[in-house]
Amino acid sequence: MVDPIDVGMLKIDGNALIKDLGIQAEQIIGLILNALLEEVLEDPKLNSIEYLSKKATELSILPMKHLKELADKGVNKKKDLEDDQIAEIRKKHNLK
Repeated sequence: MVDPIDVGMLKIDGNALIKDLGIQAEQIIGLILNALLEEVLEDPKLNSIEYLSKKATELSILPMKHLKELADKGVNKKKDLEDDQIAEIRKKHNLK
């Protein structure tokens, strides 16, 4: 099994958030998914429907400002990982 590196690889998606939490605002769904991604990037074992559903419920009641900060952490962590992978490939192939 491959560790998730994108929100599309999470065991939960926007449709589940709409169904389970009744969230309709796309912006909030995106923020929750990115906040969940940050946790799963830290610990891939957290990528389970049970954990992510519970955590999404907790995230859904946070103030928008705090939720945005958590989502930004997920986006930034993903970008950092991608940058590290690119640097590793360039080093391996002696590219600049």
